[in-house]
Amino acid sequence: MQFDTRIDMIRALVPTRGVIGEIGVFKCDFARQLVNVLHPKRLVLFDLFEGPMCSGDVDGNDVTWCDMGEMYLEAQKLGEAVKGDSSTSLSTFEDDTFDMLYIDGDHSYEGVRKDLEQAYKKVKPGGWIMGHDYEMNMNKAKTKYDFGVKKAVDEFCAQKNLVIHAKGLDGCVSFAIRKRLKVAVLISGRLTCEQTRLIPQVMNSKEDIHVFASLNVPSEDREMYKNRLEKIHATVRCEPYTVPSEYLNHPKKAPETSAQNMMSMYYHSMKAFEMMGDEHFDVVIRFRPDIISDSLPPLNELEPGCVYIPLKGDWGGLNDRTAYGDKDVMRTYCDIYKHIDDALRSDPTYRLHPETLLAYHMRGIPVKRVEYDTALDENRR
Repeated sequence: MQFDTRIDMIRALVPTRGVIGEIGVFKCDFARQLVNVLHPKRLVLFDLFEGPMCSGDVDGNDVTWCDMGEMYLEAQKLGEAVKGDSSTSLSTFEDDTFDMLYIDGDHSYEGVRKDLEQAYKKVKPGGWIMGHDYEMNMNKAKTKYDFGVKKAVDEFCAQKNLVIHAKGLDGCVSFAIRKRLKVAVLISGRLTCEQTRLIPQVMNSKEDIHVFASLNVPSEDREMYKNRLEKIHATVRCEPYTVPSEYLNHPKKAPETSAQNMMSMYYHSMKAFEMMGDEHFDVVIRFRPDIISDSLPPLNELEPGCVYIPLKGDWGGLNDRTAYGDKDVMRTYCDIYKHIDDALRSDPTYRLHPETLLAYHMRGIPVKRVEYDTALDENRR
């Protein structure tokens, strides 16, 4: 994406009322723009704040001087003014603090690399690392400057497998890098279609996707199913599951329910979750492997402790085609297999029925419904 100016880029991409940081404030003109456009709940301004300093405007033109000691007082009127080396100061903040950090301080290759490394830790997953002077737009700039910014940014993106999502085309061009969410996709149950219809969506996602598949197939077929999912580099386990006999003719079994399929789905959801181990993920999504959708669900700005499900398809309980949330809440979601009997004993109205049991299991957990269309693959069996 390209925007005419950096402020247009920021207005389009950065959420309002977030936590914003600027490295290198000069006369605080851009900081004032950030306040007016983003209305941040917290604004942190990093600079050495000492001695005389010169800089051009956003296009690199009309170079002027100012006393940075005086600007320290000005910065304090706008937000938190942090004096000192920016990368050192930034290291004292908690990880995942900022919704956006804008880098416009030390323009040397070494200085930019240090700021980028710290910014990557301190920006929230899904947040923005932005900066000035990536390259020149000579349609607006009168002078061509040669900084170390572009080399530092390009190497950083290559190292982290990131891309520049947008540019603000002032004379001194700004860049915008989105910090990817680390997402676990859990596929569980019967992979009975030719291949999961989620593969294109996973491949095209801009997030850092890790796929864990626990499938109800013989273990000797693991390589075949692994090959089926090789395009998304899935970690695959295979284990045939046979439902305990007491559930096959359970007095509470709904006529339309296949006890074997339901219990297999829940068993393998539990096993797919266990495959993640202690690894951190920002979002965990659990899918049935036989659903069709044009995209992955919307993953930004999730509330901790909430589970997100599609708006439709509850069938008297909770939609069981997909669900997502943070790792802690999805641990509860994927543990339903251990609590089936609790639900069946709890209330005579609860039946051996997937959506109904899921509603009981998730009672007390905030559930948010999202516009996310899914269908079941007609080739499933």
